[in-house]
Amino acid sequence: MEPVQIIGIIVGLIVILKVAVQAKKSAISPFTASAWILGWIFVMLMVSFPNFLGKIANSLGIGRGIDFLVYFGIIILFFLVYKSYLRAEHLEREITTIVSEIAINERYDKKTKGENDGK
Repeated sequence: MEPVQIIGIIVGLIVILKVAVQAKKSAISPFTASAWILGWIFVMLMVSFPNFLGKIANSLGIGRGIDFLVYFGIIILFFLVYKSYLRAEHLEREITTIVSEIAINERYDKKTKGENDGK
Protein backbone atom coordinates (compact mmCIF):
# COMPACT_ATOMS: atom_id res chain seq x y z
CA MET A 1 0.00 0.00 0.00
CA GLU A 2 1.33 3.42 -0.97
CA PRO A 3 1.83 6.19 1.63
CA VAL A 4 -0.82 8.37 -0.06
CA GLN A 5 -3.31 5.52 0.33
CA ILE A 6 -2.55 5.16 4.03
CA ILE A 7 -2.86 8.93 4.54
CA GLY A 8 -6.14 8.99 2.59
CA ILE A 9 -7.63 6.21 4.70
CA ILE A 10 -6.49 7.83 7.97
CA VAL A 11 -7.93 11.21 6.94
CA GLY A 12 -11.17 9.53 5.87
CA LEU A 13 -11.52 7.73 9.19
CA ILE A 14 -10.82 10.93 11.15
CA VAL A 15 -13.43 12.88 9.19
CA ILE A 16 -15.99 10.08 9.56
CA LEU A 17 -15.37 10.06 13.31
CA LYS A 18 -15.82 13.85 13.48
CA VAL A 19 -19.04 13.64 11.45
CA ALA A 20 -20.36 10.91 13.77
CA VAL A 21 -19.60 13.06 16.82
CA GLN A 22 -21.39 16.05 15.24
CA ALA A 23 -24.39 13.86 14.40
CA LYS A 24 -24.51 12.52 17.95
CA LYS A 25 -24.53 16.11 19.29
CA SER A 26 -27.35 16.88 16.81
CA ALA A 27 -25.16 19.58 15.24
CA ILE A 28 -25.97 18.12 11.82
CA SER A 29 -28.97 16.19 10.58
CA PRO A 30 -28.85 12.41 10.20
CA PHE A 31 -29.27 12.82 6.42
CA THR A 32 -26.32 15.20 6.20
CA ALA A 33 -24.20 12.95 8.39
CA SER A 34 -25.06 9.94 6.24
CA ALA A 35 -24.19 11.81 3.06
CA TRP A 36 -20.81 12.89 4.44
CA ILE A 37 -20.02 9.42 5.76
CA LEU A 38 -20.93 7.79 2.44
CA GLY A 39 -18.85 10.39 0.61
CA TRP A 40 -15.80 9.70 2.74
CA ILE A 41 -16.25 5.94 2.44
CA PHE A 42 -16.28 6.49 -1.33
CA VAL A 43 -13.05 8.53 -1.05
CA MET A 44 -11.39 5.80 1.02
CA LEU A 45 -12.44 3.14 -1.49
CA MET A 46 -11.12 5.18 -4.40
CA VAL A 47 -7.82 5.75 -2.60
CA SER A 48 -7.57 2.05 -1.76
CA PHE A 49 -8.53 0.82 -5.23
CA PRO A 50 -7.49 3.51 -7.75
CA ASN A 51 -8.06 1.27 -10.79
CA PHE A 52 -11.70 0.83 -9.82
CA LEU A 53 -12.40 4.51 -10.52
CA GLY A 54 -11.02 4.03 -14.03
CA LYS A 55 -13.35 1.07 -14.57
CA ILE A 56 -16.34 3.12 -13.44
CA ALA A 57 -15.31 5.96 -15.77
CA ASN A 58 -14.84 3.61 -18.74
CA SER A 59 -18.24 2.01 -18.15
CA LEU A 60 -19.79 5.48 -18.37
CA GLY A 61 -17.89 6.38 -21.51
CA ILE A 62 -15.44 8.68 -19.76
CA GLY A 63 -11.77 8.27 -20.62
CA ARG A 64 -10.04 8.56 -17.26
CA GLY A 65 -11.02 8.05 -13.64
CA ILE A 66 -9.93 11.54 -12.67
CA ASP A 67 -12.19 13.00 -15.38
CA PHE A 68 -15.13 11.12 -13.87
CA LEU A 69 -14.19 12.45 -10.44
CA VAL A 70 -14.08 16.04 -11.73
CA TYR A 71 -17.44 15.71 -13.54
CA PHE A 72 -19.04 14.12 -10.49
CA GLY A 73 -17.59 16.82 -8.23
CA ILE A 74 -18.94 19.61 -10.44
CA ILE A 75 -22.40 18.04 -10.43
CA ILE A 76 -22.34 17.77 -6.62
CA LEU A 77 -21.13 21.37 -6.28
CA PHE A 78 -23.93 22.66 -8.54
CA PHE A 79 -26.45 20.74 -6.46
CA LEU A 80 -25.05 22.17 -3.21
CA VAL A 81 -25.05 25.72 -4.59
CA TYR A 82 -28.68 25.30 -5.68
CA LYS A 83 -29.63 23.91 -2.28
CA SER A 84 -27.85 26.82 -0.54
CA TYR A 85 -29.63 29.30 -2.83
CA LEU A 86 -33.02 27.83 -1.91
CA ARG A 87 -32.17 27.94 1.78
CA ALA A 88 -31.06 31.58 1.52
CA GLU A 89 -34.28 32.54 -0.31
CA HIS A 90 -36.35 30.80 2.37
CA LEU A 91 -34.47 32.57 5.16
CA GLU A 92 -34.90 35.92 3.41
CA ARG A 93 -38.67 35.40 3.25
CA GLU A 94 -38.76 34.39 6.92
CA ILE A 95 -36.73 37.45 7.95
CA THR A 96 -39.04 39.74 5.96
CA THR A 97 -42.09 38.22 7.65
CA ILE A 98 -40.55 38.52 11.12
CA VAL A 99 -39.47 42.12 10.59
CA SER A 100 -42.95 43.01 9.32
CA GLU A 101 -44.57 41.42 12.35
CA ILE A 102 -42.21 43.23 14.72
CA ALA A 103 -42.95 46.58 13.02
CA ILE A 104 -46.70 45.99 13.24
CA ASN A 105 -46.45 44.96 16.90
CA GLU A 106 -44.31 47.98 17.80
CA ARG A 107 -46.75 50.32 16.09
CA TYR A 108 -49.68 48.66 17.87
CA ASP A 109 -47.84 48.84 21.21
CA LYS A 110 -47.06 52.57 20.74
CA LYS A 111 -50.67 53.27 19.78
CA THR A 112 -52.01 51.32 22.76
CA LYS A 113 -49.54 52.96 25.12
CA GLY A 114 -50.50 56.41 23.83
CA GLU A 115 -54.20 55.70 24.44
CA ASN A 116 -53.50 54.51 27.97
CA ASP A 117 -51.39 57.58 28.77
CA GLY A 118 -54.21 59.91 27.71
CA LYS A 119 -56.77 58.46 30.15
